[in-house]
Amino acid sequence: MKRKKIFFTGIRIITIFFIILFLRASIVSLANAQGCDQTLNEFSDGSLSQTVTIPVGGGVVETSVTLPTDSTICSATLEIDRAAVGLGGTPYIWVPLSGLNQLVQIRTFDGTIERTFSNGAFNCAGTAFSNPSRITVIPGGDVWVANRNNGTVTRLGLVDPANPLSGYECKGTYGDVGGGPRGVTFDANGNIWVGDYNTDRMCRYRSDGTLINCASSGCRTYGMIGDSSGNVWVADRANSQICRCSGAIACAAVPATVGIDIYGIGMDNEEDIWFASYAGALAYEIDTPGLAVRSCGNVGVAYGPRGIAVDGLNRIWVANSGDNNFYVIDQSCNLVASTATGYSDVIGVAIDMDNRGWIVSNGSGRVLKYEVSGGSLNQLLDINVGDSPYNYSDMTGFRTPKILIVIGIPPGGSYSPTSFPATVDFTVALQNSLSGCVGGVAQQEDFCGNSYCEVKLSLSSTFVGGDYTLRQLNVSYRNPLSQITGGLVPCGRHCDDLETAVREDVPCTLCHILVLIKRIIDFATGIIAFPILVLMIIVGGITWITAGGSESRISRGKEIIRTAVIAIIILLAAWLIIDTVIVFLTPAGALWQNWSTINCPVP
Repeated sequence: MKRKKIFFTGIRIITIFFIILFLRASIVSLANAQGCDQTLNEFSDGSLSQTVTIPVGGGVVETSVTLPTDSTICSATLEIDRAAVGLGGTPYIWVPLSGLNQLVQIRTFDGTIERTFSNGAFNCAGTAFSNPSRITVIPGGDVWVANRNNGTVTRLGLVDPANPLSGYECKGTYGDVGGGPRGVTFDANGNIWVGDYNTDRMCRYRSDGTLINCASSGCRTYGMIGDSSGNVWVADRANSQICRCSGAIACAAVPATVGIDIYGIGMDNEEDIWFASYAGALAYEIDTPGLAVRSCGNVGVAYGPRGIAVDGLNRIWVANSGDNNFYVIDQSCNLVASTATGYSDVIGVAIDMDNRGWIVSNGSGRVLKYEVSGGSLNQLLDINVGDSPYNYSDMTGFRTPKILIVIGIPPGGSYSPTSFPATVDFTVALQNSLSGCVGGVAQQEDFCGNSYCEVKLSLSSTFVGGDYTLRQLNVSYRNPLSQITGGLVPCGRHCDDLETAVREDVPCTLCHILVLIKRIIDFATGIIAFPILVLMIIVGGITWITAGGSESRISRGKEIIRTAVIAIIILLAAWLIIDTVIVFLTPAGALWQNWSTINCPVP
């Protein structure tokens, strides 16, 4: 008999232990399941949207969001949109006129020719242009032009760097490139690369024109483009290959491209490389991580693709000199739109800030602007620029970082939209900035002892101005601060908890005494009564299952459960009956309609 009692006592202890563990796990799970239960939709100044103006020629503007320090961020997004482009903030297309030894600067907004640069004009040396044919626009807005005939590269920049309206002039001409440079670009460090086609010589320059080094690369350059990882990709038409270069001019051919007749080269938003083949497919893609090459085939296009560029929507624009048509395909190689230009020897392609395509007709001296509309290409501008406009490279600086959003300070993050409107997901950057407020500016603690972190959102442009709107801010987060939930007396405090619907910092009045009484009742019936009744059900159940055949203990357990259930029903029914009677017997909007809520007036 004694052993039996010990056995059942052990069973009871084990059962109670498991119940306690289950309740503890349930409480922890419930707490963790709360996740991010708060949302921020306002910037630090309380506005739902921010319109900021970047000065003409580029600059930096800031806004911010403020959150409790060390908040847990579940998601953070905002939308950025660009206002209609005006003359002040419009970038340019730079078209080399090889036959005339000139460079034409055209506004992409309306096609106005801003300036025509030639030897001896606008501070340009007498040999500044000698069969110019390749362009790059570097961060900051300077333009570099490769000259095919004399082995030099010429740099243009603002007359007054502090005044974006001062116009461009030549800043210098630099030699030692080789016999016929046909590629120019910049790398992730802002250094300028120039490659020769007659030889395999490449040179690197700093942005001020200082020569860094020159070396044999093993690749003869017909076009260049740099990515954000420090690579410079080279279209080597002479050796029928694409080369990948880095560091102090160390190059290697991409094996899968060997044997393809390479012409123009471009890059998409994922920094995969696209190139056109004069004697091959309309376009090829290099998947940069694995260097696999994919052919789009000819997509029903005649022989002769040459210039290529990829817009911010990842549409590939190709100039085909075989039929003098302009083609647009998507990343899956599906034809989006095409058109006959009506001109001869169409070769060069560029993309402007509005994701519109420009094409150069070398044979007709024309520069044309198009947009995709439905399944068609609509011509917007037709500009007569003169003799022999010649270029395969980017003429607008479209792939030059222009609009950059920086979240906080390191270890925050940065994002560069390529089309507008754009949705920016800055969850990781915001979380990094809020952790210890290392990426933000710590705000002074309030009277409640809560600390906050203001995280800057910087919007910058290297050379494009204009109006930009930040809107639809949506930050889902969990607040780590100790919350004041009003307590039993929600008045007379030193500070107000903004997370509650009541004002805790107002003087106490008679109304607050009524609130005190109500909260005591709520505490007794909701906070205390229900847990006690639930505990009674648990105790009754334990008594029942551990009765060991004892009729008296079974009866006692049932009685405890029955009593607790009846009490719960009475509590719920009482509230339901009162609420139903008042709602049905009093008119809508009457004072009694809100019988369960007390709103004390704020003095």
